[in-house]
Amino acid sequence: MSRRKILLFIDSLGPGGAQNQLRILAKALKERGHVVEVARYYPMDFFGEDLRRAGIPIRELRKRTRLGWEVIRGLRGLYVRYRYDVVLSYLHTPNFYALAARLGLKRAPKVFIGYRSKTDFRRLSLWRKVLMQWTNRQADAIVSNAHHERLRWQRYQPSVSQKWRTIYNAVDLGEVRSHPAVLHRPVRLLVVGSVGADKNGLLIVDAMRILQSRGIDFTIDWVGAQYEERKRLRYRRTMDKRIKQYGLEQRWRWKGVTEAMVDEYLHHDALLIASEVEGLPNVLCEAMWLGMPCIVGCCLDHTRIIEDGIDGLLFPAGDARALALVVERFIQLTDEQRREMSRHAMTKARALFSPARMVDDYEQLLRELTL
Repeated sequence: MSRRKILLFIDSLGPGGAQNQLRILAKALKERGHVVEVARYYPMDFFGEDLRRAGIPIRELRKRTRLGWEVIRGLRGLYVRYRYDVVLSYLHTPNFYALAARLGLKRAPKVFIGYRSKTDFRRLSLWRKVLMQWTNRQADAIVSNAHHERLRWQRYQPSVSQKWRTIYNAVDLGEVRSHPAVLHRPVRLLVVGSVGADKNGLLIVDAMRILQSRGIDFTIDWVGAQYEERKRLRYRRTMDKRIKQYGLEQRWRWKGVTEAMVDEYLHHDALLIASEVEGLPNVLCEAMWLGMPCIVGCCLDHTRIIEDGIDGLLFPAGDARALALVVERFIQLTDEQRREMSRHAMTKARALFSPARMVDDYEQLLRELTL
């Protein structure tokens, strides 16, 4: 397709799933010949160096006030100066800023907004609902990384249902070996993500207590950021209290953020995902890409992606006992069964989560809406 000038806009380049996907998309679009830039308004820079190495400029917009009108003004200035054809924004607040910044411009870019998690309509304030519905009406396209989120919004706001697309995440891990099939003793379990209620960590703690009571020998490592936000700190303290109460201290490690994520996948036996509120977890895509067995709840898009016993294992979402029993079931698989599961997971991941497939989907959207 013809070359487009594209700005990818997000809050920061910190170590989050949305930020990683923006990085992958920016590089893939540039490789297709598009002119690509990135803008952010918080200085976290976990993925910044990789973008710079790829020759992608990063435009700095500092947010200094709670409402962030200065971000809107700065973004509007970028629109006028660099004359982008398309802006691709990720996350709710950047979505609003991206659309507000183009109001009244004679030459305004198309704006495609991105949804990365499950919207809980019951907990949304009236103001948040109004704001999100406004952004959806103003956007030229709305991209979700999961079918469940697209379908829920199409039912909730049918007037803009035709704007929605589902484009799955992509994986960019370079050339890496596949996951080993032989279990460690004790079995090594992995959880990945920032520590908070959205990852359903207390359910995992309860499941580990059940495993321990059944005589299963294991360790569990939690890899991910531990932010200083009050709610997240309170949740972490509650988890620590329960870990101590259950006598799991010697089995549980908090490992923080790492840049050697591939090594974490390859040195653990199974990935646990208990979240019920995400769009499509990056860690699921990455682990499947490597052939790592994934144990995930029956919710979100998981049942569209995982076929139980074939390329992963499923448990009833929110059920700690069921999670414990599925982990035990995984441990009882033979090496050959694990190898077969690994092969199926890798094959499916390459069909669903390749950067080429993702950029094909975005280019199709560009063709449809920027002729």
